[in-house]
Amino acid sequence: MRNWTRKLIGRPRPKVSIIVIFYRMARQANNTLYSLSTKYQRNVSESDYEIIAVENKSSSVLGKKRALSHGTNIRYFLRDDKSQTPVHALNFGFSRSRAPNICLMIDGARMVSPRVVEHGLRALEFCRRPLVLVPGYHLGEQEQHFHASSGYDERTEEKLLEGIQWKEDGYRLFDASCLSSANPKGALAPFLESNCMFCPSESFEAIGKADERFDLPGGGSVNIHMYTQLAKLPGSRVLVLAGEGSFHQFHGGVTTSELEDREEVLDSHRKQLRQINGGTYHGFHQEPTVFGVVHGLAQPEFCWAAERARLRHQACAKREISMWSEPVPWKEPRQQRQTPKLSVVLISHRASRQTYNSVYSLSTQHQVGVSEDEYEIIVVENNSHDELVASQVTKLGGNIRYFHRTEDKPTPVPALNFAVSQSRADNLCIMIDGACMVTPGVIHHALRAFQMFDSPMVAVPGYHLGKEQQHHSHRTGHSEATEQAMLEELGWKDDGYRLFEVSCLGPGNDDGFFNPLLESNCLFCTKKSFQTIGGADERFDMPGGGCINLDIYNRISELPETSLVVLAGEGTFHQFHGGVSTSSCEDREEQLAAMRSQHEGIRGRPFRGIHREPHILGTLSGPSLPFLIESSSHGRIRYDLKIAAGETEWPLDIKSRSATSGSS
Repeated sequence: MRNWTRKLIGRPRPKVSIIVIFYRMARQANNTLYSLSTKYQRNVSESDYEIIAVENKSSSVLGKKRALSHGTNIRYFLRDDKSQTPVHALNFGFSRSRAPNICLMIDGARMVSPRVVEHGLRALEFCRRPLVLVPGYHLGEQEQHFHASSGYDERTEEKLLEGIQWKEDGYRLFDASCLSSANPKGALAPFLESNCMFCPSESFEAIGKADERFDLPGGGSVNIHMYTQLAKLPGSRVLVLAGEGSFHQFHGGVTTSELEDREEVLDSHRKQLRQINGGTYHGFHQEPTVFGVVHGLAQPEFCWAAERARLRHQACAKREISMWSEPVPWKEPRQQRQTPKLSVVLISHRASRQTYNSVYSLSTQHQVGVSEDEYEIIVVENNSHDELVASQVTKLGGNIRYFHRTEDKPTPVPALNFAVSQSRADNLCIMIDGACMVTPGVIHHALRAFQMFDSPMVAVPGYHLGKEQQHHSHRTGHSEATEQAMLEELGWKDDGYRLFEVSCLGPGNDDGFFNPLLESNCLFCTKKSFQTIGGADERFDMPGGGCINLDIYNRISELPETSLVVLAGEGTFHQFHGGVSTSSCEDREEQLAAMRSQHEGIRGRPFRGIHREPHILGTLSGPSLPFLIESSSHGRIRYDLKIAAGETEWPLDIKSRSATSGSS
């Protein structure tokens, strides 16, 4: 038995092996290992991952002692490799890995932001064959092959890093960096490569590992080749940690130095790539799933990426071509389920046309990447003069059940509790206002969130159909008739994301979804969470339920185990139906005041929004991008105001982490 194997006996198997390669970069390697350590990475422990540091001998060696000083989960190997390529070292590192997943960092000069490991681990739970990319940046105001003429060198960079005190908050690296040529148009455009990418170990085996024919200095285009091969594997899904980054430090590397013959070097890389690839290199253009928290300091880059993506969408729409040439493998092979994973409970009252549209939008005729056996839809209707035809509703899908109730009070709350009592799944989707249609990826992405988190609360941002929020309808002339004509002309059933084109942000998220949400009209949670808060409180007996939806959202948010996930590219779209809080009646303000008063009487304090940090998840359609840009802009403004006031950006998350760690 080898010594390195013997030392590992008794250690728990990590979830991911981070393989990082170093050559002639002692200072940069030291920074990289610190950025990967638990001294810096948030919400993870050393047992979650191992770092395999492989160093090829050179005139500037980090050494074992300094490498191991960053954590007990680091394993260091020094190799005497006479070749100038890191490819052999990468495959060697893989042969020493113990985890079912790997993170490939072939360029050890890459520092990373503080939640790369946490979000990488969660993203690996998204599907069977994920490929998780971290966007790349260069330290400095411009890409590093331009630096020689500007006087930027290693000493300048050291001063830069000391000045921003990156070890205290690694997200400050965003303010000291620029995008790299690997993703020059930002995190929402096709990548050329990623210098920090996660995948299952099985996927790396499936492509034959790193191709050792890439024998040029620095490995040539091996990283581009690995990314493309991994992305093209059957069933591979590309995920992007859009709020994280890998930051390249200056070290005189092959492609990042201002060499006189740089273009000749790059041409030799491209030529070798074509030879090994068997022809022209075309890259890989699959629509990415975006995941993770977007810190306030990362918002400008995220907003810029969204603006570039919007321009690309407009150009593609004008030419009538798709933004993404590679299909997304929405469905994975699996066995038929006897019990659904999710119960959607939808309450209707005096809104038959609107509810029918909502149920259609929830059915598999409209939802993508899901089958009827994965979820059920429970429609509960309180009696009124405008009721659904039950047979028409149930015809929309074999997973739909309809219940009619006689309700003496004007509130939907008892109907909601009744619907939950009829549910068969462990997870719920609460839609207390049946007049809200949804976009096609809502169910698919919500189900994935339940795979990624133990106790998620998944919120779908809310919109109102029309140019303004519907309580201003008297100003715009918006009515049921004009709305019906608008929907027919739009052809929303052919492309549900076009609903963004005729809508505005709703009052539950006026400032977008990077500010605290007040509520969601399509809210997912575990049934256990719903039961923990005692279900829907039936003391909310006012018309429409008063503040019941806000109350449910708040109370589940306050549970310490809750993680907030926002489906940023999806939406719920409220249809006009003369509801209590969305009508332009003269006494609207009096009604809202009465609702607030009732809430205060029940809870013993005035209503306050919950400040829990959102994890965004999902694909981002072209029509949704203007709202993403608006949300991101408001998110940075809020961050700046909080920092200026000396306040914590998301205080509830800090309290929750403290409560969870205290109970473990």
